[in-house]
Amino acid sequence: MIKTSKLFGGFYLPLSSNGLGHHVLNVGIPVRIWLRAYMTLAVIKTGGKQYIVSEGQKFKIEKLNQNEGDEFEFDKVLLFANIDSSRQPVSPEGTPRGRLEPSTSNGQEIKIGQPYLDGIKVRAKVLKQGRGEKKIVFRFMHKTRYKKKKGHRQFFTEVEILSIS
Repeated sequence: MIKTSKLFGGFYLPLSSNGLGHHVLNVGIPVRIWLRAYMTLAVIKTGGKQYIVSEGQKFKIEKLNQNEGDEFEFDKVLLFANIDSSRQPVSPEGTPRGRLEPSTSNGQEIKIGQPYLDGIKVRAKVLKQGRGEKKIVFRFMHKTRYKKKKGHRQFFTEVEILSIS
């Protein structure tokens, strides 16, 4: 039997545990995003990491070779979900019930790439290029008077998702 949980503002989603105490959607995505009544989601891969994104979202990623204000496309899309929660099945108490299924009959569409989806593009705009907080690396060996202190600031690019299509 598939475990479900009433996450995402009252929606029942199929969940499993990844052994680390995190709930994971059955497609292997960590649950960290709240659904609105109608939402388009995508999972993109950039900089060796995967991000769950939706339209209008702003976030920081590894540095890209783009100028501020440039628009570009993420072409490595792993998952696409078009969710209309207003058409979710409703229980007699008025709360949504059921699971998100990869079908379009109930207003939902979920596509999973193997490894990437063809024809799905995520358009984004570069808001800022910058450097993160300073991380201190301090090496010390007792009894030998060995001490080294070094700082590091990682470059990042802040982007805004314009559209998912």
